Amino acid sequence: MKSITTFGATLALALPVLAGGPTASLQQSTLSPNQIDFFDLGVLALDEVAFGITTPLASVPPVDFDAPDTELATYLTDDLGIPEFRDTFFTINDDSDADNNLGEDSLGSLFRIQPIFAESHTAAVGGFGSLGPGSDGTHGESGDYLFTSATVRPADGVDQAIADLDGPSGNGSLMNAAPLSVPANGAVASINTLAGAGGDLDYYRIDLVAGEVLTLMTAPLGNLSDDFDAPDTLITVFDGAGDFLFDDDDAGGDFSDFAPNIGFSSEAFGSAMHLYAEADATYFIAISGFVPDGVSFDQHSESGDYAVVASRFLVPAPGASVVFGFACSLMLRRRR
Repeated sequence: MKSITTFGATLALALPVLAGGPTASLQQSTLSPNQIDFFDLGVLALDEVAFGITTPLASVPPVDFDAPDTELATYLTDDLGIPEFRDTFFTINDDSDADNNLGEDSLGSLFRIQPIFAESHTAAVGGFGSLGPGSDGTHGESGDYLFTSATVRPADGVDQAIADLDGPSGNGSLMNAAPLSVPANGAVASINTLAGAGGDLDYYRIDLVAGEVLTLMTAPLGNLSDDFDAPDTLITVFDGAGDFLFDDDDAGGDFSDFAPNIGFSSEAFGSAMHLYAEADATYFIAISGFVPDGVSFDQHSESGDYAVVASRFLVPAPGASVVFGFACSLMLRRRR
């Protein structure tokens, strides 16, 4: 269940949402001034990880993903009923710093959480400054956005829900890029790995139609339950000819990540990106480890498992009548 609260009125919408287990969900919403959206993440087990990201759509096209400027926080669902619930968050994030077509940071928001209570959790999305201590829920942001979210169980290990990696050469080069299996207007999550002692690259290929938005986010799993800091991932995006478009190193921060032993962290070492396809085109995406400027990304020293969630969404043409929510929400169970 997702509830939309505009201070003074509340409307409940019956939409598919996360309900624990290895699932992924894509939902569309429209933010109005002073409105807070609540997304039910379900009961999270102590051995699960939940993570998600908003994709602002009000300025797409063009491709800067800066409106609405969202803020995202996560809570125990039971804490939402107390007056001071904004002081009880697990994570809170204003700007995800996810890079996009222009190589600029986006103004969406994200979270990564490993729970300390096996209880129901909720994600709240509002405008900038509307959540957290001292806020009163008011904001002036408006416009469409996407909420992509996922739950994985790290102990399950690597799977192939995102892409088929069974080829004889794997997906360690552009030539051998694995198809990125994301359904239209849907989302899928997976656990993959940067193998060995470093230098491993995971390449993916996806064909987008004009007007589609691709969102992709990683959650490092190599250092749970201390932090989401290993492996320190890097996402690099190329066009169909293999030419570099943009990359993203650290997405999050501002207390976006929460792990049991440390609590929330002001640093983030996962990555995220938004891509708007202005025409039908093929794109390549590489997930690797962080490298300093001037060093080839196949020289990185990172290793370990990471979770990834990807969604794609066709932005409707201006004036088009589209039914969102039900048609744009898809939950997929990972293949084991």
